[in-house]
Amino acid sequence: MIQDIPNTFPLTPMQVGMLYEGAGSDRPWINIEQAVLYFDDEVISDADYQDGWTALAERHDVLRLRMAWTGVTTPVQWVSDDVIAPVQILDWCEIAESDRQDALNKFLQQDRLQGVDLEAGPGWRVNLIRFGARASAMVVTLHHAIVDGRSIGLILREFLTFTDTGSLPSSELPDVGFRAFCTALTKAPDTTEAAAYYRNYLVDFDDAGTLNFPDMAARAPVQSRQKQLHHALSQSLTEQLDRVAVSSGGTMANLIQAAWGMVLARWQGRDEVAIGTVRTGRHAVADTKATVGCLINSLPLRIKLSQDLTLGALIAKVRQDTVALQPFEQAPLSDLRSWGAVNGRQPLFSSIVMFERAGMEQLVLGCGPQSSSRRVELHEEGGLPLSLAVYGETALKIMLEYDPSQVSSELAPRLIDHLNQLLAAMAKATPETRTGDLEMLSAEEQQELRKLSSPDQPL
Repeated sequence: MIQDIPNTFPLTPMQVGMLYEGAGSDRPWINIEQAVLYFDDEVISDADYQDGWTALAERHDVLRLRMAWTGVTTPVQWVSDDVIAPVQILDWCEIAESDRQDALNKFLQQDRLQGVDLEAGPGWRVNLIRFGARASAMVVTLHHAIVDGRSIGLILREFLTFTDTGSLPSSELPDVGFRAFCTALTKAPDTTEAAAYYRNYLVDFDDAGTLNFPDMAARAPVQSRQKQLHHALSQSLTEQLDRVAVSSGGTMANLIQAAWGMVLARWQGRDEVAIGTVRTGRHAVADTKATVGCLINSLPLRIKLSQDLTLGALIAKVRQDTVALQPFEQAPLSDLRSWGAVNGRQPLFSSIVMFERAGMEQLVLGCGPQSSSRRVELHEEGGLPLSLAVYGETALKIMLEYDPSQVSSELAPRLIDHLNQLLAAMAKATPETRTGDLEMLSAEEQQELRKLSSPDQPL
């Protein structure tokens, strides 16, 4: 019985959303994170592998987390005293090198479809796949409700330190565990200020968070898997965009948010859209920079446009709003709806933007002694119609994830193409450039539009 379990504590707002979006539905693959760490010329002993993950489970309470949501009024979680490292070793030495990637891709799909049982716990598992004496791949499967992306990077980096030195790295930062973080959130100050802020921020929200693309009405929602599109910006273009963002009084993240909002607004013929912005959540509780867990939260960000609005003014406004959100970044979306009088069936956002300066490779590998023989990939799958993830320092990498049952496979590539065109236009602009003058159509599309607007017969 749940009431017999001591020291239960509430889930964070983001945990609740992820729980019901994936594990609590008939889509167990949603919100499953798969980090694949490749060892291309290195021996990982069975003992280091087992002992490393056991040590990590002992250190980080989130790796011993259990949850309960069936048969209870409010979902709860607790940290088990049992240290269990669900690790397995698979021998693929007989698989030809030319067939390894296909076999691994199939394994990742089957692994994702299993989902993760958060009630039975633990909410993660690891498979070390041996391709040969000095080649292997480690697949770490975790539910997003227990860890965010930054936490995955911290865990993997500590595992590599263990394999290199035989022990986990000592922490120079205050040790705030995930249970302490969640408990601190329940002791947060009065929500009067947050309620007042969102009551004003969500005035006349209408359907700003709803997607209404040309072919969406004809597409019946069906159960489907997400698809992804990828694009990389050059280092020079990234540097140009950085300069524009800073000269406009914002950050690269604010520029990306503004650009994506413009693409969505133009495609829907609107002058305002609301997108989701992923917050680190670490400002809500002190000394959580090194905390491992699901600390993030997603909140609506309004992008309002007009023909004469300048790029600098738009980026500055996005910056102003994102800074204003910081004290309230752990606010539950259900509270936002209540404070802003937003209809329960009306989405606060249907597309989300996640920006991280350091990609997973940099978070995990950095410039370590074995970094040249190691590679890391992160495979994710969310539940929204559109999710935009942007990573990188010197050259940005863009990933657009879409639900083909709601966003067609013909439309999604055009969306990411138009984002790239718009970013290229922004890179050549100044803060004084009008947003209405920023072009997102290709030369071919512009020519086609001119043809369509020309009369069949000369006047």
